[in-house]
Amino acid sequence: MSKDDRQQQEPSEDGMAQFHCGTTAGDFEMIFYREWSPHGYDRVVQLLERGFYDHSHFFRVIHGFLAQFGIRYNLDTFCFLYILSVVELDTPSHVCT
Repeated sequence: MSKDDRQQQEPSEDGMAQFHCGTTAGDFEMIFYREWSPHGYDRVVQLLERGFYDHSHFFRVIHGFLAQFGIRYNLDTFCFLYILSVVELDTPSHVCT
């Protein structure tokens, strides 16, 4: 995904963030809900907003479940130090079906 292909909707007051991603295989939307995983939500939204995943490759996608990606090409010092920090675990609150 490139910065030109990534369009972000500002995180809403109700804790939902939506990102539009463009890829060579087609476009898709990623939607994150803070109530499902507050610490994970905060981390991924901040990294996406800073362009951490721009130009990343997707390794596999399982419809309705997950997308595995994340080799970083971003050289931002903040992002590098941020990913080295420990993310506090969230209590599971939602199961995708």
